Amino acid sequence: MEKQIDHCPHCDERLGASTCIDSNPKLQPGPGDLSLCYYCSEIMIHDEDNNPRKVVKEDLEELDEETLELLSTAQDQLRSNDED
Repeated sequence: MEKQIDHCPHCDERLGASTCIDSNPKLQPGPGDLSLCYYCSEIMIHDEDNNPRKVVKEDLEELDEETLELLSTAQDQLRSNDED
C-alpha cells in the first residue's frame, strides 16, 4: 500500500482526523468511502490505496438519492458552521 495522502485534494488543507457520520469512533474511511473536507466542504472519495481524491461525475452517478441528499445536507451544515 502506498503512503496515504493527508491533504484535501480540493483545498490542500491537512486532513488530521476523520469521523463517521453515525458517530462510531471505531470506523475509519476505506476504499470507496466518501468524505467531506471540514475546511472547504467538498466531497472526496477514497481510492484503492485509501487516499482521498476528488469525486468525478461518474462517482456521483452511482450514488442513490438518499446518499446525495445526506451529502448535500452535511455540506450545508459545514458551510453554515463556517459562517458563524
